[in-house]
Amino acid sequence: MKFRFFASALIAALSVTPLVASAEEAAHIADNAPVFYHSGPSSQYRISGRVRSGEAVTILQRNNQNKYVQIRTEGGRTGWMSQDLVSTGPSQLSLLPSLQADLESSQQLAEQRQMSISQLQADLTDIKVERDELNQQVSALKEEITRLSNSMQNLDSSNLMRWFTYGGLVAFGGILLGAILASMGRKPKRQSDW
Repeated sequence: MKFRFFASALIAALSVTPLVASAEEAAHIADNAPVFYHSGPSSQYRISGRVRSGEAVTILQRNNQNKYVQIRTEGGRTGWMSQDLVSTGPSQLSLLPSLQADLESSQQLAEQRQMSISQLQADLTDIKVERDELNQQVSALKEEITRLSNSMQNLDSSNLMRWFTYGGLVAFGGILLGAILASMGRKPKRQSDW
C-alpha cells in the first residue's frame, strides 16, 4: 500500500517536474467554453471547480509537457486546465461594458447629428422660399424700372414736343404782335395840299 502511494506520488512529481516558473500573467477563460479545472496539470486529476466562460483569471504557471496552465480565479481559487481554454488579455465579456458605452455614445452622437441635419434641411427650405420671394421681388422691381424708364422717355418726348409747340406759339405770337405793332406804329402820311 505504501508502495502504491509512493509510486503515485512519484508519478505525480514526475508529471509536475517540467513546470515552467513564470510571472503571473493576466488572462481569461476563452469565450464560449464552459470549463472545469482540475487539481493537477492534467485531466487525470480530479475536477476541483468550474470557471465561467469569459471570466478573468491569472496564469500562475505553465506545464509545457501536458500543455496545462495553473490559474487563479477572481475568487482566489486555483486549479489547472488545458492552455487551449485560456486566452491571454482581456475577454470579450470584460470589454462588453466599454463597447456598450461606446455604442451609446455613438448613438447619441448620431442622434445629435441627425437633429443638426434636420435643422439644416429646415433652414435650407426656409432659405429657398426666401430666395424665391426675393427673386419675385427683383423681377417686379425690374418690370417697374422698365415701366418707369419707358414713362420717362415718353415724358421727355412729350416735353420736347410741348416745348417745340410753346416755342412755335411764342414765335407766332411774336410775329403777330410785331405785325400788329408795326401796323399801329405807322402814321398815315398826310397829303399835302400844296
